[in-house]
Amino acid sequence: MTNSQETISVRWENKPKQRYYRVIIQQDLFGSWILLRIWGGIQRKGGGTKVIMIDNFNQGIEILQSILTYRKKRGYNVVSAADNIGKKVVKLT
Repeated sequence: MTNSQETISVRWENKPKQRYYRVIIQQDLFGSWILLRIWGGIQRKGGGTKVIMIDNFNQGIEILQSILTYRKKRGYNVVSAADNIGKKVVKLT
């Protein structure tokens, strides 16, 4: 069972294209697990957000790993990764 305070946040950037992508796994106000996908231009307006309902924290990690693989193929590099809102850096493989 996971702690209700578990949160993971990862941010990728593609500097040549001036784009960023961010994923946050957390619980909403009702205790349901969600995965937030946020993207846009660096220093530009525009972009988007998508909220995905997930069954549990572990499902969010599985989705995060597939996003990590996809983002690497698209030229994005991880610029920050933390859990519990920045209290500890997460090692991503």
